[in-house]
This record gives sequence, C-alpha cells and structure tokens, in this order.
Amino acid sequence: MKLPIFEIITILDFSTEAIVKQISLHKLGQTPLAFDLRNISPANHLEAAQNIADQLHDFGVRAYFPYPLFVISRHLNDFNEIPVVKNKTQLPSHFVKRSKRLKNKEASLMNKVQLLSEKIENYNATKKLEELKKIMKSNKKLYDLSKELNFYQTLLNSSEIH
Repeated sequence: MKLPIFEIITILDFSTEAIVKQISLHKLGQTPLAFDLRNISPANHLEAAQNIADQLHDFGVRAYFPYPLFVISRHLNDFNEIPVVKNKTQLPSHFVKRSKRLKNKEASLMNKVQLLSEKIENYNATKKLEELKKIMKSNKKLYDLSKELNFYQTLLNSSEIH
C-alpha cells in the first residue's frame, strides 16, 4: 500500500458523466482527493460542486473520512457537503508528501491503517454526524447562556462597587 497523499482531479467538464469518468480513474474513498474547479467558469462552480457531491453520495463515499475530499475554488466560498479551499496550499499538509519507499515497520503500520480505513468505510457516519450536530447545538446554547450569565454577574459586581 502506498502512502495516502493528495491526488488532484482537475475538472474541465462538470457534467455528471464527465465527473463519474474522472472519479472512476481515481481511488475514491481510498486516498485523499481534491477536485480542482479553477479551470471552469466561476459561474459554474456551484453546479460542479453539487454534481461532485451527488456522485459522492451515489458512490457512498463521505467527504471527511476515511480520507478527506476537498474542492479547490477561488469563487466558491462555502459548500455544506464538501470542504472548500482557495488553492492547493490550503490543503492539509498531513497528506501533502512526496511518495517514497516505505521501511518494514512503516509498511506494517500502513497495513493497520488500511484495515482501520476499511472499518471506517463500514461505519454509519451519517447517524454519528447527526448526533454530533445535536451535541454541538446544545453546547453552543450552553455557551451563549453562560456568556449572558457572566455579563449579568459583571453588571451586578460593578453596581455593588459603586
């Protein structure tokens, strides 16, 4: 197994058929991927990102794990389903390495990583992400309430001093 380093897929045609063809040439879900939209017109970036997200859903691949998927676009600020970066330098540096021959110990560790990534592929991530969103929402509410409480306590303390 080779090191998981980013593979950049340059999108020239954002039609569904062309994206399926591009995805079939790469190891979708088995290596970190970045879809480069900089060679198509900025007006079509949202549609291209949506076509990519639809194909990921059809293939049953998640954008965050076992390996991340990104869209590179200067004109697409935010997209809910796939993380967006402005250029290649903003990709996580963990997966930006030069490929080289692995030593024996590194190869055995890579085999363990491969087994774990296969387990993650079988994991029901959608359910877990929904649970995490609920927890995040309640934590944000708790933060807002404690911030408000702190403000009122500060007001009370300042009024007691005067």
